Amino acid sequence: SAPSLVIYRLGKACTRLTAAVGLDAEAQGAGSVVFQVWADGEQLFESDVLKGTATASIDVDVTGKQRLMLKVTNGGDGTSWDRASWGNAKLECED
Repeated sequence: SAPSLVIYRLGKACTRLTAAVGLDAEAQGAGSVVFQVWADGEQLFESDVLKGTATASIDVDVTGKQRLMLKVTNGGDGTSWDRASWGNAKLECED
């Protein structure tokens, strides 16, 4: 549920983050959210306000980054039905 925040320590071992983001089916077409990707204090991605079945694709370079922050905010109209999904989220990293 928005707002939410998840932090990953990358240790400069990863190069790319990809995901398909949007509202979860549980939201039943209601709600509104904004997805953000931050790394080492720099904003790398921000979606438009997503409502209903709208989705966005994320493909960002995280090469050399230490700390990754995945953030979801409400769409500016409160938090009712703001159920966000980071679909197929994938980090490409060295072993």
